Amino acid sequence: MGITVRRRAARNRWVITETSERGRHQRTFKTAEEAEEYATKRRAELNEAAFMGVMGRTQRRSFMEGLLRWVDEYDTESQAGSIRQVAAWFNDNAEGVLLGHETVDAARRMQKTLRKQGLGQSTINNRTQVVKRVLALAYREWDWLDQPLDAKLRKPTPKNERHIYLTQGDVRRLIDEAAPDEICQRSAE
Repeated sequence: MGITVRRRAARNRWVITETSERGRHQRTFKTAEEAEEYATKRRAELNEAAFMGVMGRTQRRSFMEGLLRWVDEYDTESQAGSIRQVAAWFNDNAEGVLLGHETVDAARRMQKTLRKQGLGQSTINNRTQVVKRVLALAYREWDWLDQPLDAKLRKPTPKNERHIYLTQGDVRRLIDEAAPDEICQRSAE
């Protein structure tokens, strides 16, 4: 069991082979640097998983654990629709993702997917806010994270301006159409 890096000369590719109790998994890369970087990352992840909660390391929690704790501890009624949608997306597309940078990456994928589906920026921002809130609570109140990650998710300003500005012509028309008696009464008050 472990990770091996080898060069496949016939295809001019680098192959990472990971063997575990679940079987064998291979991934190919164009350069040796990419292959070594991936192998090092996977070795670190496997090592972290082996010692999670042991030897003074804090246990890593999943995003869904944080979402459930937030719903249990706080009044989230106003965000129930967004919470349901985010939970469904994470169950379908990022099941078991741990709180941390993995959650931020999954949330960015969610934003991209929602944008491709044609949803409005306000809707995307509401769903992003759910992820940001869980990350903020995990750091500030539950001590599940070592660093704040909620600021790493951006929420672009929606382009649904609701301000209407009157032109000078519009203002003149409104004044002309208003009854002169009303204007006199209001100025006397």
